[in-house]
Amino acid sequence: MKGKKDVGAYEDPDLVPVMNLVCVLIPLMLWVTTWVTFGQITVLRGAEGGTNKGRQSEEQKRLRLVAILTKGSITLMAGRDVAQDVMPEDVSTGTKGRVDLAHKAMSLDEIRSEGSKCQPPADPREFNDCAYWGYLEKFVGICWKNPAGQVKIPDLKGFNINLRNIKDRVAQAYGEQLDDKDQINIKSEDDIPYCQLVGLMDFSRFRSFDFDWQKDDAFSTEVKEAIEGGVTDPFLDPKSWKDAMKKELLFPVVGFVN
Repeated sequence: MKGKKDVGAYEDPDLVPVMNLVCVLIPLMLWVTTWVTFGQITVLRGAEGGTNKGRQSEEQKRLRLVAILTKGSITLMAGRDVAQDVMPEDVSTGTKGRVDLAHKAMSLDEIRSEGSKCQPPADPREFNDCAYWGYLEKFVGICWKNPAGQVKIPDLKGFNINLRNIKDRVAQAYGEQLDDKDQINIKSEDDIPYCQLVGLMDFSRFRSFDFDWQKDDAFSTEVKEAIEGGVTDPFLDPKSWKDAMKKELLFPVVGFVN
Protein backbone atom coordinates (compact mmCIF):
# COMPACT_ATOMS: atom_id res chain seq x y z
CA MET A 1 0.00 0.00 0.00
CA LYS A 2 1.32 3.42 -0.95
CA GLY A 3 2.67 5.35 1.98
CA LYS A 4 3.06 2.27 4.15
CA LYS A 5 6.52 1.85 5.66
CA ASP A 6 8.07 -1.46 6.65
CA VAL A 7 9.06 -1.73 10.28
CA GLY A 8 12.84 -1.52 10.62
CA ALA A 9 13.37 -0.18 7.10
CA TYR A 10 16.17 2.39 6.72
CA GLU A 11 15.12 5.97 5.95
CA ASP A 12 17.49 8.79 4.91
CA PRO A 13 17.48 11.49 7.61
CA ASP A 14 16.45 15.04 6.73
CA LEU A 15 19.76 16.93 7.03
CA VAL A 16 18.57 20.28 5.73
CA PRO A 17 17.82 21.81 9.18
CA VAL A 18 21.15 20.54 10.53
CA MET A 19 23.13 21.93 7.59
CA ASN A 20 21.40 25.29 7.93
CA LEU A 21 22.39 25.38 11.59
CA VAL A 22 26.02 24.45 10.79
CA CYS A 23 26.23 27.13 8.10
CA VAL A 24 25.19 29.70 10.68
CA LEU A 25 27.37 28.45 13.53
CA ILE A 26 30.67 28.14 11.65
CA PRO A 27 30.95 31.83 10.63
CA LEU A 28 29.77 32.85 14.10
CA MET A 29 32.45 30.73 15.79
CA LEU A 30 35.13 32.09 13.47
CA TRP A 31 34.05 35.65 14.15
CA VAL A 32 34.05 35.14 17.93
CA THR A 33 37.45 33.45 17.80
CA THR A 34 38.94 36.32 15.78
CA TRP A 35 37.46 38.91 18.11
CA VAL A 36 38.89 37.19 21.19
CA THR A 37 42.31 36.86 19.56
CA PHE A 38 42.56 40.54 18.71
CA GLY A 39 41.27 41.41 22.16
CA GLN A 40 44.04 39.39 23.80
CA ILE A 41 46.70 40.95 21.60
CA THR A 42 45.50 44.44 22.49
CA VAL A 43 45.53 43.75 26.23
CA LEU A 44 48.75 41.75 26.43
CA ARG A 45 50.81 44.12 24.33
CA GLY A 46 50.72 46.78 27.04
CA ALA A 47 50.87 44.34 29.97
CA GLU A 48 53.78 42.03 29.15
CA GLY A 49 57.36 43.03 29.79
CA GLY A 50 60.63 42.02 28.19
CA THR A 51 63.28 43.84 26.17
CA ASN A 52 62.00 42.81 22.75
CA LYS A 53 58.42 43.72 23.55
CA GLY A 54 59.51 47.05 24.99
CA ARG A 55 61.45 47.83 21.83
CA GLN A 56 58.49 46.76 19.68
CA SER A 57 56.14 49.00 21.67
CA GLU A 58 58.53 51.93 21.27
CA GLU A 59 58.62 51.45 17.50
CA GLN A 60 54.83 51.38 17.31
CA LYS A 61 54.26 54.66 19.14
CA ARG A 62 52.40 57.29 17.15
CA LEU A 63 51.45 60.88 17.85
CA ARG A 64 47.76 60.50 16.89
CA LEU A 65 47.20 64.23 17.31
CA VAL A 66 43.53 65.17 17.05
CA ALA A 67 41.67 68.47 17.31
CA ILE A 68 38.02 68.15 18.37
CA LEU A 69 35.92 71.14 17.40
CA THR A 70 32.58 71.69 19.13
CA LYS A 71 30.22 74.64 19.33
CA GLY A 72 31.99 75.81 22.49
CA SER A 73 35.62 74.72 22.39
CA ILE A 74 38.64 73.19 20.69
CA THR A 75 40.19 70.18 22.43
CA LEU A 76 43.63 68.86 21.50
CA MET A 77 44.49 65.25 22.34
CA ALA A 78 47.28 62.83 21.47
CA GLY A 79 47.98 59.10 21.65
CA ARG A 80 48.03 57.64 25.13
CA ASP A 81 51.67 56.54 24.84
CA VAL A 82 52.96 60.03 24.06
CA ALA A 83 50.40 62.40 25.61
CA GLN A 84 52.35 62.94 28.84
CA ASP A 85 55.40 64.02 26.84
CA VAL A 86 53.72 66.32 24.32
CA MET A 87 50.92 67.66 26.56
CA PRO A 88 52.29 67.95 30.10
CA GLU A 89 50.07 68.92 33.01
CA ASP A 90 48.62 72.43 32.95
CA VAL A 91 49.57 73.73 36.41
CA SER A 92 46.75 76.30 36.36
CA THR A 93 43.99 73.73 35.78
CA GLY A 94 45.58 70.37 36.60
CA THR A 95 44.56 69.04 33.17
CA LYS A 96 46.81 66.25 31.86
CA GLY A 97 47.20 64.82 28.39
CA ARG A 98 44.91 67.31 26.64
CA VAL A 99 44.42 70.98 25.92
CA ASP A 100 41.01 72.66 26.19
CA LEU A 101 40.50 76.00 24.46
CA ALA A 102 37.15 77.65 25.07
CA HIS A 103 35.64 79.78 22.29
CA LYS A 104 35.73 83.54 22.79
CA ALA A 105 32.63 85.71 22.43
CA MET A 106 33.41 88.79 20.32
CA SER A 107 31.73 91.12 17.89
CA LEU A 108 33.12 92.54 14.66
CA ASP A 109 33.43 95.95 16.29
CA GLU A 110 35.48 94.50 19.15
CA ILE A 111 37.74 92.68 16.70
CA ARG A 112 38.32 95.87 14.69
CA SER A 113 39.04 97.77 17.89
CA GLU A 114 41.68 95.23 18.94
CA GLY A 115 43.21 95.37 15.47
CA SER A 116 43.53 99.15 15.60
CA LYS A 117 45.45 99.00 18.91
CA CYS A 118 47.87 96.16 18.12
CA GLN A 119 51.60 96.51 17.51
CA PRO A 120 53.56 94.19 15.21
CA PRO A 121 55.94 91.92 17.17
CA ALA A 122 59.60 92.89 17.28
CA ASP A 123 60.55 89.25 16.75
CA PRO A 124 59.02 87.84 13.54
CA ARG A 125 58.93 84.40 15.20
CA GLU A 126 56.43 85.65 17.80
CA PHE A 127 52.70 85.44 17.21
CA ASN A 128 51.53 88.34 15.02
CA ASP A 129 48.45 89.79 16.72
CA CYS A 130 47.93 92.41 14.01
CA ALA A 131 47.69 89.78 11.30
CA TYR A 132 45.48 87.72 13.62
CA TRP A 133 42.87 90.45 14.13
CA GLY A 134 42.83 91.09 10.39
CA TYR A 135 42.23 87.39 9.78
CA LEU A 136 39.47 87.24 12.39
CA GLU A 137 37.65 90.19 10.84
CA LYS A 138 37.44 88.36 7.52
CA PHE A 139 36.79 85.01 9.23
CA VAL A 140 33.80 86.26 11.23
CA GLY A 141 32.47 88.26 8.29
CA ILE A 142 32.39 85.11 6.14
CA CYS A 143 31.37 82.49 8.72
CA TRP A 144 28.71 84.52 10.47
CA LYS A 145 27.87 86.85 7.56
CA ASN A 146 28.77 90.12 9.28
CA PRO A 147 26.89 89.57 12.56
CA ALA A 148 25.51 92.55 14.44
CA GLY A 149 26.47 91.28 17.89
CA GLN A 150 28.86 88.85 19.55
CA VAL A 151 29.47 85.33 18.28
CA LYS A 152 31.49 82.45 19.75
CA ILE A 153 34.79 82.31 17.85
CA PRO A 154 37.26 79.39 18.08
CA ASP A 155 40.46 80.43 19.88
CA LEU A 156 42.66 80.11 16.79
CA LYS A 157 45.55 81.98 18.44
CA GLY A 158 45.65 79.60 21.39
CA PHE A 159 45.29 76.71 18.95
CA ASN A 160 48.32 77.81 16.92
CA ILE A 161 50.50 78.49 19.96
CA ASN A 162 49.70 75.10 21.49
CA LEU A 163 50.48 73.36 18.21
CA ARG A 164 53.88 75.08 18.18
CA ASN A 165 54.57 73.78 21.69
CA ILE A 166 53.44 70.27 20.79
CA LYS A 167 55.61 70.24 17.67
CA ASP A 168 58.67 71.30 19.68
CA ARG A 169 58.04 68.70 22.40
CA VAL A 170 57.60 65.95 19.81
CA ALA A 171 60.96 66.86 18.26
CA GLN A 172 62.66 66.99 21.65
CA ALA A 173 61.20 63.75 23.00
CA TYR A 174 61.03 61.59 19.86
CA GLY A 175 63.01 63.21 17.06
CA GLU A 176 62.04 61.43 13.85
CA GLN A 177 60.57 58.32 15.52
CA LEU A 178 56.86 59.09 15.10
CA ASP A 179 55.79 58.55 11.50
CA ASP A 180 52.71 60.77 11.93
CA LYS A 181 54.53 63.63 13.68
CA ASP A 182 53.45 66.11 10.96
CA GLN A 183 49.77 65.12 10.86
CA ILE A 184 46.73 66.44 12.68
CA ASN A 185 43.30 64.82 12.57
CA ILE A 186 40.20 66.97 12.89
CA LYS A 187 36.94 65.79 14.38
CA SER A 188 33.95 68.12 14.54
CA GLU A 189 30.61 68.15 16.27
CA ASP A 190 27.52 67.98 14.07
CA ASP A 191 26.42 71.19 12.34
CA ILE A 192 29.81 72.92 12.64
CA PRO A 193 30.18 75.25 9.61
CA TYR A 194 32.89 74.13 7.21
CA CYS A 195 34.52 77.58 7.34
CA GLN A 196 35.47 76.91 10.98
CA LEU A 197 37.26 73.72 9.93
CA VAL A 198 39.13 75.78 7.33
CA GLY A 199 40.18 78.08 10.17
CA LEU A 200 41.72 75.15 12.04
CA MET A 201 43.58 74.09 8.92
CA ASP A 202 44.87 77.64 8.32
CA PHE A 203 46.33 77.80 11.84
CA SER A 204 47.78 74.29 11.87
CA ARG A 205 49.74 74.58 8.63
CA PHE A 206 52.54 77.03 9.47
CA ARG A 207 54.34 77.97 12.67
CA SER A 208 53.55 81.58 11.77
CA PHE A 209 50.00 81.28 10.43
CA ASP A 210 50.44 84.32 8.17
CA PHE A 211 53.66 83.02 6.62
CA ASP A 212 53.75 83.58 2.83
CA TRP A 213 55.92 80.75 1.55
CA GLN A 214 55.90 82.08 -2.02
CA LYS A 215 57.79 85.17 -0.85
CA ASP A 216 60.39 83.15 1.04
CA ASP A 217 63.21 82.22 -1.34
CA ALA A 218 64.51 79.22 0.60
CA PHE A 219 61.06 77.72 1.18
CA SER A 220 59.79 78.26 -2.36
CA THR A 221 63.02 76.81 -3.78
CA GLU A 222 62.58 73.63 -1.76
CA VAL A 223 58.96 73.33 -2.92
CA LYS A 224 60.06 73.74 -6.52
CA GLU A 225 62.82 71.14 -6.15
CA ALA A 226 60.40 68.64 -4.61
CA ILE A 227 57.92 69.08 -7.47
CA GLU A 228 60.68 68.71 -10.04
CA GLY A 229 61.69 65.51 -8.24
CA GLY A 230 58.24 64.05 -8.82
CA VAL A 231 56.42 64.99 -5.60
CA THR A 232 52.82 65.91 -6.41
CA ASP A 233 52.18 67.97 -3.27
CA PRO A 234 55.27 68.69 -1.13
CA PHE A 235 53.14 69.94 1.77
CA LEU A 236 51.67 66.44 2.13
CA ASP A 237 54.98 64.60 1.77
CA PRO A 238 57.17 65.19 4.87
CA LYS A 239 59.92 63.00 3.41
CA SER A 240 60.53 65.67 0.79
CA TRP A 241 60.94 68.49 3.32
CA LYS A 242 64.33 70.11 3.76
CA ASP A 243 65.56 72.69 6.25
CA ALA A 244 63.38 75.68 5.28
CA MET A 245 60.17 73.65 5.09
CA LYS A 246 60.87 71.81 8.35
CA LYS A 247 61.48 75.15 10.04
CA GLU A 248 58.14 76.69 9.04
CA LEU A 249 55.65 73.82 8.78
CA LEU A 250 53.62 72.58 11.74
CA PHE A 251 50.95 70.00 10.86
CA PRO A 252 50.03 70.50 7.20
CA VAL A 253 48.95 66.88 6.75
CA VAL A 254 45.27 66.97 7.76
CA GLY A 255 42.92 64.04 8.19
CA PHE A 256 39.23 64.09 9.09
CA VAL A 257 37.79 61.53 11.50
CA ASN A 258 34.19 60.66 12.38
